[in-house]
Amino acid sequence: MSASNHGHELTKVVVVGGGFGGAYAARQLLRRTRGAVDLTIVSATNYLLFAPLLPEAACGAIEPRHVVVPLRQMLPHARVVTGVVDQVDVHARQAHVVLPDGVTRTLEWDRLILAPGGVPNIIPIPGLLDRAVGVKSLAECIWLRNHVIALLELAESEPDEQRRRELLTFVFVGGGYAGVEMLAELEAMVKRILRYYPRIERAELDWVLVDAAPRILGELTDTLAQYVTDRLLRRGIRVLSRTTIEHVDGTQLRLSTGERLQSETLVWAAGVAPSPLVKTLGVPLERNRVPVDEQLRVLGAPNVWALGDCASVPNAAEGGRPCPPTAQHAQRQAKRVGLNVAASLGFGVAKTFRHPNRGAVATLGVGDGVAQLGPIKLRGKVAWFAARGYHLLALPTFSRRVRVALDWTTQLLLPADIGQLGQLGHPPRLDDAAAAGTGFHALDRPHPHAGSRIS
Repeated sequence: MSASNHGHELTKVVVVGGGFGGAYAARQLLRRTRGAVDLTIVSATNYLLFAPLLPEAACGAIEPRHVVVPLRQMLPHARVVTGVVDQVDVHARQAHVVLPDGVTRTLEWDRLILAPGGVPNIIPIPGLLDRAVGVKSLAECIWLRNHVIALLELAESEPDEQRRRELLTFVFVGGGYAGVEMLAELEAMVKRILRYYPRIERAELDWVLVDAAPRILGELTDTLAQYVTDRLLRRGIRVLSRTTIEHVDGTQLRLSTGERLQSETLVWAAGVAPSPLVKTLGVPLERNRVPVDEQLRVLGAPNVWALGDCASVPNAAEGGRPCPPTAQHAQRQAKRVGLNVAASLGFGVAKTFRHPNRGAVATLGVGDGVAQLGPIKLRGKVAWFAARGYHLLALPTFSRRVRVALDWTTQLLLPADIGQLGQLGHPPRLDDAAAAGTGFHALDRPHPHAGSRIS
């Protein structure tokens, strides 16, 4: 036991956030200290969401439960508290936690790791919050798949041409990985299942990607980004660069170019903003993010470390430039934070965070994708296999890897499933026979209490 512990009492470590940053930091800390800490991890859900596989969960290639890893299984020696930390008192060393039933708890800590993640980067566009759905949560992805299938069901029997156009126009905002992959995977899914809807012509489908930047996928090289753009265009997907949405009025969307779209589907994937929790720390922020030093310690807050979307983390491997808010960087930062916190307790030596960018991968549906692995650039099927292999290796726990691999195999061998499970998680009242029979309303918006709204 470390000399930092008082007598037989273990040092209290609280980890805020159960995503890539929090979960991996906690696991690394427990491994390095061999469990010689009293570790509590607070997470809004009782699982780690493996976000890179969300698009494939949305299109049905993977069972949604298989893209989550229960924290109690991943961290068997930690105390898991399901709740939300809405305030941190650095001086009193206390974290204020709101539990799912509304009860509040106060956790005391000797060391604090902040990894609350981010929230959708919402731009004040009139009508946006009333219509748009995000792509960050499992609930949103399940809803999107059900929504798209529901619209196909409606369009199959809709005689009015204008109404059919609304039903079969799908608008995605944001040309980063989340927006491009979600759009591409859902478009590929619809292409596979369209044979079950003989009254819908493929030419009626209008998939639109709106992005304010000069080009999509700014994290990739120009060559690979252009390849993706060309592939999307070849599939009939419109890519509107240097374009924004200015107003949302019901199903009508007004673009900055003057074009007006009629659509029942508006997906918001325009970046991530830091968690509001960082504003309670009482430390100066850099572009709303918590500034940390090269060892990821929060400046002006002793015994506090921060990482991921909420932190401005300098990367020594790239001249001290702040890391982008990606899962890859959060995972690498988490391992360094876990080791550095352990070093503060006498286990090992703290080191500077240094992570050479090892590249990026993106899937565009079955058999297509891009991969940038150092100097190596891959396209098409080879890149798709590389992306799946990379994700499979990065997925925590052997059991989850097996489940996902079986899902992928099943997807390739069996016909696509068009089952619509719109009421999943929202059972009707016992006396509501009509709702129990229909199962789903195509135009239902994401449930406001399910964490699926972008607000």
